[in-house]
Amino acid sequence: MKRIYLESKRGFSLVEIVCTVAIILILCSVTVVGVTDHINNTKKAAAIVNLNYRKLDQIDNEVFGDDEGHSAAAGSPADTGTADVTADTANSGNKISTERQVSKTMSGGIANNLSDAADTPAQAETPEEQNPESPRDAAIKSCADTLSNYAKQHNVAFLPGTENFPELLAQGEVDAKALYDAGGYTGARYFTYCPATGNVALANGEGKWMECRDGQNMIKASLDEAGAAATPGCNVRTIMDSDFLNNPNKVIYIGINKTSDGTYQIVPNVCVDVNGNFNTVITHRFDSGTGWASSRDTFDAVGLIGDNGKKTANFNAYVNYVTNRSGEMIDTTGLDMSQFTTRRSTDAQNKIWQAYIQDLRTKY
Repeated sequence: MKRIYLESKRGFSLVEIVCTVAIILILCSVTVVGVTDHINNTKKAAAIVNLNYRKLDQIDNEVFGDDEGHSAAAGSPADTGTADVTADTANSGNKISTERQVSKTMSGGIANNLSDAADTPAQAETPEEQNPESPRDAAIKSCADTLSNYAKQHNVAFLPGTENFPELLAQGEVDAKALYDAGGYTGARYFTYCPATGNVALANGEGKWMECRDGQNMIKASLDEAGAAATPGCNVRTIMDSDFLNNPNKVIYIGINKTSDGTYQIVPNVCVDVNGNFNTVITHRFDSGTGWASSRDTFDAVGLIGDNGKKTANFNAYVNYVTNRSGEMIDTTGLDMSQFTTRRSTDAQNKIWQAYIQDLRTKY
């Protein structure tokens, strides 16, 4: 007799078959749910689009009547017009009046307000409602208007590329005040403002002192610019032209002090120079102290020595130095400059110039 060997051929166990079927069923159910949700979302989207078309049709009928040329049939494609709205630029690094145009579709605007869909006619927004003015924008506009009015009253001649200087300076003043408030300061501080970048910062790190060496010369009267420019070492007046305003290394100083009654002194280091242009003022060094008074009538730019050896070359002296009695910018265009014809002004001419500036400080 031959012995027969039976070979074992192992198949899938019952547990493995059940697990495989279960996995397949789970995957099928997930797919069905996903497809069902997609179909439902598509139906909802179609319903929203149809509702938008009906709303657009209703608005068109309100505006244009039943003219078929101005209304779109419900459920059919319609032109979605775009309206440009201006976005505010709150970044102090941007130039004043910089605007971005943001496209906004009418259908999208209506779809975002489906809860307000009613039988009452849609009310058109006024320009003010479409682009409300922010407090910062309102403050800049008010300050710019004041500066523009001052420029008109004093016949300021804007150099090419500097026509928007009132708006630029207004932005600097408003943003400097915001930085002052954010710092919680109660005393005087000086800020630098770069028109080219829009950047406002505390002067010299902490804002406790300032000294401008760039601008209208109110120390020496070297005002024959062509001749002085050809003379090495001569103190030449710097012109605040378009190159100045677009140079990231050029700054304007702005002094701010919050008084005990809660009001602010915001004093930019700006004047109307001998050529009738806006310009910065070359100054001595002033600190942020306010405890010592500075007499406008006897003002000495170097700084007087008061009681206990305290200098009065502080914030009060700074204000007196760059403004007239009423707190306005000094306009230096009234002096007859025909006598300043040499390359370098004489001591006698310097005294005439300094006396004229001091007279402007004590007037009005």
